[in-house]
Amino acid sequence: MNSLKVLDVTLRDGGCVNNFDFGTEYMNKILQAQEKAGLDIIELGYIDEKKGSEIGRTQFVDEKVVRHYFLKKKKVGTKYVVMMDYGKFNVNNLESRVSGGIDGIRLAFHKKDARKAIENAKIIIAKHRNGPLGDVAVKWIGSITTFVNLERDANAQSLENLEPPTPKNTSANAEEDLPEIVPLDDSDITDIF
Repeated sequence: MNSLKVLDVTLRDGGCVNNFDFGTEYMNKILQAQEKAGLDIIELGYIDEKKGSEIGRTQFVDEKVVRHYFLKKKKVGTKYVVMMDYGKFNVNNLESRVSGGIDGIRLAFHKKDARKAIENAKIIIAKHRNGPLGDVAVKWIGSITTFVNLERDANAQSLENLEPPTPKNTSANAEEDLPEIVPLDDSDITDIF
């Protein structure tokens, strides 16, 4: 990769201390300070359809409330993202990306859920990428915990040929059970933002 990007997670990770209950005024003050600091990427909070709220908290019921009640104006050059834990939001309910909305979603999941999370990631990417919607071919690269576009990597295997391993009951050999990962040139790696 050609440059270093700074991702600030204050509004999301800080919410673990106060149950995401910052209050609207304080949320806006933090966001203004983050933008003034010139951060590349600001993580605005979590999306959780069961525990999320519409206003005053950084645990949102969906991505639409982020745009309507919190992210009223975007700073040019800054990307705005949210985090979603696998299983806490139906990704089929995501709206397609809109210019005033979030720019990306970080999907967190446990290793045992990797296969299902990949399917969710494909839906997220399809709804949040620039360009036409449709099938998105992605590949799991466990060593850097990211996805790459298969179109940009002529040597990549399809998901059918390279999937995370099925978890075993023993954790002693967990690393030995991983598929071999072939390192890619940094220029081939893209993110979902």
